[in-house]
Amino acid sequence: MTNNLRSFCKEENGLALVLVAAAMTVILGFAALVVDIGSVYLTRSRLINACDAAALAGAHELDSETGSALDAMQEATDYLEHNNIIFGEDSFNIEVNNKTITVESSRTVNYTFARVLGFTSNIVEAQAAAIYGPVSAAGGVTPFAVPDQELVFDKQYVLKEGSGGSTDDGFRIHGNFGALALGGTGASTYEENLKYGYGGALNVGDMVTIGDEVVTETGNMSGPTYDGVTYRLNQCANGCTPQNYETDCERVILVPVFDPTTLDGGRDDVLIVGFASFLLEGVDGSGNESEVTGTFLQMAPPPDTSYIIDPDAPDFGLHAAKLVE
Repeated sequence: MTNNLRSFCKEENGLALVLVAAAMTVILGFAALVVDIGSVYLTRSRLINACDAAALAGAHELDSETGSALDAMQEATDYLEHNNIIFGEDSFNIEVNNKTITVESSRTVNYTFARVLGFTSNIVEAQAAAIYGPVSAAGGVTPFAVPDQELVFDKQYVLKEGSGGSTDDGFRIHGNFGALALGGTGASTYEENLKYGYGGALNVGDMVTIGDEVVTETGNMSGPTYDGVTYRLNQCANGCTPQNYETDCERVILVPVFDPTTLDGGRDDVLIVGFASFLLEGVDGSGNESEVTGTFLQMAPPPDTSYIIDPDAPDFGLHAAKLVE
Protein backbone atom coordinates (compact mmCIF):
# COMPACT_ATOMS: atom_id res chain seq x y z
CA MET A 1 0.00 0.00 0.00
CA THR A 2 2.85 2.32 0.87
CA ASN A 3 4.63 1.59 -2.41
CA ASN A 4 1.48 2.33 -4.38
CA LEU A 5 1.10 5.64 -2.58
CA ARG A 6 4.68 6.60 -3.33
CA SER A 7 4.22 5.68 -7.01
CA PHE A 8 1.07 7.78 -7.21
CA CYS A 9 2.84 10.80 -5.71
CA LYS A 10 5.67 10.49 -8.22
CA GLU A 11 3.15 10.43 -11.04
CA GLU A 12 1.45 13.50 -9.59
CA ASN A 13 4.77 15.34 -9.35
CA GLY A 14 5.59 14.52 -12.95
CA LEU A 15 2.16 15.74 -14.08
CA ALA A 16 2.67 18.96 -12.15
CA LEU A 17 5.96 19.57 -13.92
CA VAL A 18 4.27 19.05 -17.27
CA LEU A 19 1.50 21.48 -16.32
CA VAL A 20 3.99 24.05 -15.07
CA ALA A 21 6.01 23.76 -18.28
CA ALA A 22 2.86 24.22 -20.37
CA ALA A 23 1.80 27.16 -18.23
CA MET A 24 5.22 28.78 -18.61
CA THR A 25 4.95 28.46 -22.38
CA VAL A 26 1.60 30.24 -22.28
CA ILE A 27 2.93 32.88 -19.90
CA LEU A 28 5.98 33.49 -22.10
CA GLY A 29 3.68 33.67 -25.11
CA PHE A 30 1.64 36.40 -23.47
CA ALA A 31 4.85 38.16 -22.44
CA ALA A 32 5.96 38.00 -26.05
CA LEU A 33 2.71 39.64 -27.12
CA VAL A 34 2.90 42.34 -24.47
CA VAL A 35 6.63 43.13 -24.53
CA ASP A 36 7.96 42.18 -27.95
CA ILE A 37 4.93 43.09 -30.06
CA GLY A 38 4.58 46.27 -28.02
CA SER A 39 8.21 47.07 -28.80
CA VAL A 40 7.46 46.60 -32.51
CA TYR A 41 4.53 49.03 -32.41
CA LEU A 42 6.49 51.58 -30.37
CA THR A 43 9.41 51.40 -32.79
CA ARG A 44 7.11 51.78 -35.78
CA SER A 45 5.41 54.80 -34.18
CA ARG A 46 8.78 56.44 -33.61
CA LEU A 47 9.88 55.69 -37.17
CA ILE A 48 6.68 57.17 -38.57
CA ASN A 49 7.12 60.36 -36.51
CA ALA A 50 10.77 60.59 -37.54
CA CYS A 51 9.96 60.15 -41.24
CA ASP A 52 7.11 62.68 -41.05
CA ALA A 53 9.35 65.28 -39.41
CA ALA A 54 12.20 64.61 -41.84
CA ALA A 55 9.94 64.83 -44.90
CA LEU A 56 8.40 68.12 -43.77
CA ALA A 57 11.78 69.61 -42.91
CA GLY A 58 13.24 68.54 -46.23
CA ALA A 59 10.24 69.85 -48.17
CA HIS A 60 10.80 73.34 -46.77
CA GLU A 61 14.18 73.32 -48.52
CA LEU A 62 12.49 72.87 -51.90
CA ASP A 63 11.68 76.56 -52.15
CA SER A 64 12.38 77.42 -55.77
CA GLU A 65 14.22 80.61 -54.79
CA THR A 66 16.54 79.35 -52.07
CA GLY A 67 16.60 75.57 -51.88
CA SER A 68 17.69 72.53 -53.85
CA ALA A 69 17.23 68.77 -53.84
CA LEU A 70 20.58 68.33 -52.08
CA ASP A 71 19.60 70.82 -49.39
CA ALA A 72 16.31 68.99 -48.90
CA MET A 73 18.01 65.60 -48.59
CA GLN A 74 20.57 66.92 -46.10
CA GLU A 75 17.89 68.57 -43.98
CA ALA A 76 15.84 65.38 -43.96
CA THR A 77 18.94 63.38 -42.96
CA ASP A 78 19.64 65.78 -40.10
CA TYR A 79 16.09 65.39 -38.80
CA LEU A 80 16.34 61.61 -38.96
CA GLU A 81 19.53 61.75 -36.91
CA HIS A 82 17.85 64.07 -34.39
CA ASN A 83 15.27 61.30 -33.98
CA ASN A 84 17.94 58.63 -33.49
CA ILE A 85 17.72 57.21 -37.00
CA ILE A 86 21.43 56.72 -37.68
CA PHE A 87 22.89 55.74 -41.02
CA GLY A 88 24.77 52.46 -40.63
CA GLU A 89 22.68 51.37 -37.67
CA ASP A 90 19.33 51.82 -39.39
CA SER A 91 18.35 51.74 -43.03
CA PHE A 92 16.85 54.81 -44.67
CA ASN A 93 16.40 56.24 -48.13
CA ILE A 94 15.55 59.78 -49.25
CA GLU A 95 14.36 60.72 -52.73
CA VAL A 96 13.37 64.06 -54.24
CA ASN A 97 11.11 64.33 -57.26
CA ASN A 98 10.30 67.88 -58.34
CA LYS A 99 8.69 69.41 -55.23
CA THR A 100 8.05 66.13 -53.41
CA ILE A 101 10.43 64.45 -50.99
CA THR A 102 9.99 60.85 -49.84
CA VAL A 103 11.68 59.46 -46.73
CA GLU A 104 11.82 55.73 -45.97
CA SER A 105 13.34 54.10 -42.92
CA SER A 106 13.55 50.62 -41.40
CA ARG A 107 14.89 49.14 -38.18
CA THR A 108 15.35 45.57 -36.90
CA VAL A 109 13.63 44.88 -33.58
CA ASN A 110 15.14 41.93 -31.71
CA TYR A 111 12.69 39.86 -29.69
CA THR A 112 13.24 38.80 -26.08
CA PHE A 113 10.43 36.49 -24.97
CA ALA A 114 9.19 35.53 -28.45
CA ARG A 115 12.38 33.53 -28.97
CA VAL A 116 10.75 30.77 -26.92
CA LEU A 117 8.16 30.53 -29.69
CA GLY A 118 10.82 30.46 -32.39
CA PHE A 119 10.69 34.15 -33.40
CA THR A 120 13.93 36.12 -33.17
CA SER A 121 13.29 39.55 -34.73
CA ASN A 122 11.13 41.69 -37.00
CA ILE A 123 11.93 44.45 -39.50
CA VAL A 124 9.85 47.57 -38.92
CA GLU A 125 9.37 50.01 -41.82
CA ALA A 126 7.93 53.50 -42.20
CA GLN A 127 7.55 55.98 -45.04
CA ALA A 128 6.48 59.59 -45.40
CA ALA A 129 6.21 61.99 -48.31
CA ALA A 130 5.81 65.76 -48.21
CA ILE A 131 5.17 68.30 -50.92
CA TYR A 132 6.13 71.97 -51.04
CA GLY A 133 4.40 74.66 -53.01
CA PRO A 134 2.04 77.62 -53.14
CA VAL A 135 -1.47 77.41 -51.74
CA SER A 136 -3.93 76.65 -54.53
CA ALA A 137 -7.08 76.37 -52.42
CA ALA A 138 -7.97 77.78 -49.01
CA GLY A 139 -10.80 78.24 -46.56
CA GLY A 140 -11.39 81.12 -44.20
CA VAL A 141 -10.40 83.86 -46.66
CA THR A 142 -11.52 87.45 -46.15
CA PRO A 143 -13.82 89.11 -48.71
CA PHE A 144 -11.12 91.34 -50.19
CA ALA A 145 -9.09 90.78 -53.35
CA VAL A 146 -5.89 92.13 -54.86
CA PRO A 147 -5.02 92.15 -58.56
CA ASP A 148 -2.32 89.91 -59.96
CA GLN A 149 1.00 91.72 -59.49
CA GLU A 150 4.46 91.26 -57.99
CA LEU A 151 3.88 91.67 -54.26
CA VAL A 152 6.72 93.03 -52.12
CA PHE A 153 7.26 91.89 -48.53
CA ASP A 154 6.64 94.53 -45.84
CA LYS A 155 4.89 96.85 -48.30
CA GLN A 156 1.40 98.17 -47.65
CA TYR A 157 -1.34 97.53 -50.20
CA VAL A 158 -4.89 98.73 -50.57
CA LEU A 159 -7.18 95.74 -50.03
CA LYS A 160 -10.42 97.65 -50.52
CA GLU A 161 -10.51 101.08 -52.11
CA GLY A 162 -12.72 104.10 -51.69
CA SER A 163 -14.57 105.57 -54.64
CA GLY A 164 -11.81 108.09 -55.25
CA GLY A 165 -8.91 105.72 -54.72
CA SER A 166 -6.75 103.71 -57.02
CA THR A 167 -4.24 100.93 -56.49
CA ASP A 168 -0.55 101.63 -57.08
CA ASP A 169 -0.74 99.61 -60.29
CA GLY A 170 -3.89 101.31 -61.59
CA PHE A 171 -6.16 98.26 -61.56
CA ARG A 172 -9.24 100.05 -60.22
CA ILE A 173 -12.20 99.76 -62.57
CA HIS A 174 -15.46 101.67 -62.06
CA GLY A 175 -17.78 99.78 -59.72
CA ASN A 176 -15.18 97.37 -58.34
CA PHE A 177 -13.16 98.31 -55.29
CA GLY A 178 -11.77 95.04 -54.03
CA ALA A 179 -14.73 93.66 -52.03
CA LEU A 180 -15.84 90.11 -52.78
CA ALA A 181 -19.32 88.64 -52.53
CA LEU A 182 -18.64 85.19 -51.04
CA GLY A 183 -21.51 82.82 -50.37
CA GLY A 184 -24.05 85.51 -51.18
CA THR A 185 -24.42 89.24 -51.63
CA GLY A 186 -25.42 91.88 -49.13
CA ALA A 187 -23.83 93.87 -46.31
CA SER A 188 -24.56 91.34 -43.54
CA THR A 189 -22.93 88.45 -45.43
CA TYR A 190 -19.98 90.65 -46.33
CA GLU A 191 -19.47 91.75 -42.70
CA GLU A 192 -19.76 88.18 -41.41
CA ASN A 193 -17.12 87.00 -43.86
CA LEU A 194 -14.90 89.93 -42.95
CA LYS A 195 -15.07 89.24 -39.22
CA TYR A 196 -14.71 85.46 -39.24
CA GLY A 197 -13.53 84.47 -42.70
CA TYR A 198 -15.55 82.83 -45.45
CA GLY A 199 -16.81 79.43 -44.33
CA GLY A 200 -16.37 77.82 -47.73
CA ALA A 201 -13.28 77.06 -49.78
CA LEU A 202 -11.93 78.92 -52.80
CA ASN A 203 -9.67 77.43 -55.45
CA VAL A 204 -7.32 78.77 -58.07
CA GLY A 205 -9.40 78.83 -61.24
CA ASP A 206 -12.67 79.69 -59.47
CA MET A 207 -14.79 82.54 -60.84
CA VAL A 208 -15.95 84.79 -57.99
CA THR A 209 -18.29 87.76 -57.99
CA ILE A 210 -16.52 90.93 -56.90
CA GLY A 211 -18.17 93.88 -55.21
CA ASP A 212 -21.35 95.82 -55.88
CA GLU A 213 -21.61 98.74 -58.26
CA VAL A 214 -20.56 101.59 -56.00
CA VAL A 215 -23.01 104.43 -56.21
CA THR A 216 -23.83 105.39 -52.64
CA GLU A 217 -22.29 105.01 -49.20
CA THR A 218 -24.49 101.95 -48.64
CA GLY A 219 -23.24 100.39 -51.85
CA ASN A 220 -19.66 100.95 -50.76
CA MET A 221 -20.43 99.05 -47.54
CA SER A 222 -18.32 101.46 -45.51
CA GLY A 223 -20.21 100.66 -42.30
CA PRO A 224 -19.78 96.86 -42.48
CA THR A 225 -16.19 97.39 -43.63
CA TYR A 226 -15.39 99.56 -40.63
CA ASP A 227 -17.11 97.19 -38.20
CA GLY A 228 -15.46 94.09 -39.64
CA VAL A 229 -11.95 95.53 -39.78
CA THR A 230 -12.25 97.08 -36.31
CA TYR A 231 -13.41 93.75 -34.91
CA ARG A 232 -10.31 92.00 -36.25
CA LEU A 233 -7.97 94.75 -35.06
CA ASN A 234 -9.40 94.51 -31.55
CA GLN A 235 -8.66 90.77 -31.42
CA CYS A 236 -4.91 91.42 -31.64
CA ALA A 237 -3.52 91.35 -28.10
CA ASN A 238 0.20 91.33 -28.88
CA GLY A 239 0.64 94.40 -31.08
CA CYS A 240 1.64 92.36 -34.13
CA THR A 241 3.94 93.88 -36.74
CA PRO A 242 5.05 92.53 -40.15
CA GLN A 243 8.40 91.58 -38.58
CA ASN A 244 6.90 90.04 -35.42
CA TYR A 245 3.42 88.58 -35.53
CA GLU A 246 1.44 85.60 -34.30
CA THR A 247 0.34 83.43 -37.22
CA ASP A 248 -3.03 82.79 -35.56
CA CYS A 249 -3.70 86.49 -34.95
CA GLU A 250 -7.00 87.75 -36.39
CA ARG A 251 -5.08 90.51 -38.17
CA VAL A 252 -3.33 87.91 -40.34
CA ILE A 253 -5.70 87.38 -43.24
CA LEU A 254 -5.78 85.36 -46.46
CA VAL A 255 -6.78 87.23 -49.59
CA PRO A 256 -7.48 85.90 -53.09
CA VAL A 257 -5.40 87.27 -55.95
CA PHE A 258 -7.43 87.82 -59.12
CA ASP A 259 -6.88 88.44 -62.81
CA PRO A 260 -7.83 92.12 -63.38
CA THR A 261 -8.35 91.60 -67.10
CA THR A 262 -11.62 89.80 -66.30
CA LEU A 263 -13.19 93.02 -64.99
CA ASP A 264 -15.43 95.17 -67.16
CA GLY A 265 -17.23 97.22 -64.49
CA GLY A 266 -20.16 96.77 -62.15
CA ARG A 267 -20.69 93.30 -60.67
CA ASP A 268 -18.23 91.02 -62.49
CA ASP A 269 -17.02 87.48 -62.19
CA VAL A 270 -13.27 87.46 -61.65
CA LEU A 271 -10.77 84.66 -62.01
CA ILE A 272 -8.78 83.65 -58.90
CA VAL A 273 -5.14 83.01 -59.80
CA GLY A 274 -3.64 82.59 -56.31
CA PHE A 275 -3.69 83.52 -52.64
CA ALA A 276 -1.68 85.95 -50.54
CA SER A 277 -1.48 86.85 -46.86
CA PHE A 278 -1.53 90.29 -45.29
CA LEU A 279 -1.32 91.84 -41.85
CA LEU A 280 -4.45 93.95 -41.60
CA GLU A 281 -3.46 97.53 -40.81
CA GLY A 282 -6.75 99.41 -40.63
CA VAL A 283 -9.52 101.30 -42.37
CA ASP A 284 -9.08 104.98 -43.23
CA GLY A 285 -11.50 107.63 -44.40
CA SER A 286 -15.27 107.65 -44.17
CA GLY A 287 -18.22 107.02 -46.41
CA ASN A 288 -17.34 106.29 -50.02
CA GLU A 289 -13.75 107.32 -49.38
CA SER A 290 -13.00 104.58 -46.83
CA GLU A 291 -10.24 102.19 -47.78
CA VAL A 292 -8.62 99.16 -46.12
CA THR A 293 -4.86 98.59 -46.08
CA GLY A 294 -2.70 95.61 -45.22
CA THR A 295 1.01 94.78 -45.24
CA PHE A 296 2.13 91.90 -47.42
CA LEU A 297 3.52 88.84 -45.61
CA GLN A 298 5.37 85.76 -46.80
CA MET A 299 4.33 82.81 -44.68
CA ALA A 300 2.66 79.44 -44.35
CA PRO A 301 -1.12 79.39 -43.83
CA PRO A 302 -2.26 80.17 -40.27
CA PRO A 303 -2.98 77.25 -37.92
CA ASP A 304 -6.32 75.49 -38.36
CA THR A 305 -6.60 76.79 -41.93
CA SER A 306 -7.74 74.26 -44.49
CA TYR A 307 -5.68 74.49 -47.66
CA ILE A 308 -4.30 72.59 -50.65
CA ILE A 309 -0.81 72.86 -52.11
CA ASP A 310 0.04 72.75 -55.80
CA PRO A 311 3.72 73.10 -56.80
CA ASP A 312 2.64 74.36 -60.22
CA ALA A 313 0.35 77.12 -58.92
CA PRO A 314 1.50 80.78 -59.02
CA ASP A 315 3.37 81.74 -55.86
CA PHE A 316 2.19 84.91 -54.14
CA GLY A 317 4.11 84.33 -50.92
CA LEU A 318 1.59 81.97 -49.27
CA HIS A 319 3.23 78.57 -49.44
CA ALA A 320 3.86 75.57 -47.22
CA ALA A 321 5.11 72.03 -46.86
CA LYS A 322 2.48 69.39 -46.29
CA LEU A 323 2.49 65.64 -45.81
CA VAL A 324 1.08 63.69 -48.74
CA GLU A 325 -1.44 61.07 -47.67
